[in-house]
Amino acid sequence: MFGLIFVDALCLAICLIAAVIDVRSYRIPNWLTGWGALALLVAQLAFAALQGGGAGLVLAAGHSGLGLLVGGGLFAMLAALRFIGWGDVKLMATVGVGLGFPLIVLALVYVCLTGGIVALSISLWRGQLSHVFRNIYARGRQLVKQSKGQIEMHRIPYGLAILLGTAWAVLSRYFPQLRLP
Repeated sequence: MFGLIFVDALCLAICLIAAVIDVRSYRIPNWLTGWGALALLVAQLAFAALQGGGAGLVLAAGHSGLGLLVGGGLFAMLAALRFIGWGDVKLMATVGVGLGFPLIVLALVYVCLTGGIVALSISLWRGQLSHVFRNIYARGRQLVKQSKGQIEMHRIPYGLAILLGTAWAVLSRYFPQLRLP
């Protein structure tokens, strides 16, 4: 149990650092996601080996690898559509390593929910809500018609949403009543 709590706390610490940097600079540094993913993987594997031996090690590696692919893969599609930045993709892949599969799936749902709330809050605060909705509509039309053209996308520090959604998922591991039905 200590290993799981340690890995969850480390994952949340990485997300907190990323959120603070993202709010200040609209960037999530590669050094944080790279070293963070490595630290989470080493911690996952070390605790799994201590607890379950070789079989636990293989199982933890599989869960972390699948978490990385699911977390990073879904966000890579969003980045390819230019809805989020590639730093967000790397941070979600790092979270996937830490939470593993299947908890990363729940985290993705919570990150998307909190991301919507963060985006709406920031656009309201900036007085740009109607402009944001026009841009989303235009981007959707552009994707359906496969047309070219530049649409001004509004930047938000999505690392904050990743922190909030990941914290929600981690807390739901220990307090199942926090899970959505």
